Amino acid sequence: MKKKKYRRIRFEDRKVIEEMLNAGSSIIQIATRIETSSQTIYNEIRRCPIGKYNASQAQESVG
Repeated sequence: MKKKKYRRIRFEDRKVIEEMLNAGSSIIQIATRIETSSQTIYNEIRRCPIGKYNASQAQESVG
């Protein structure tokens, strides 16, 4: 199996995460779509303490 190269999550990726979560997609489906690990998606979702993932809020939390 090919090892995935690390890259930072961009705002465009965060929008995809938000849209796919709202559509009911699984973490694995999202990770496959943006070519990252499922753990990265879990970590990203935890950026929003409100309980509903918001791309803009997550982007603000990284500075």
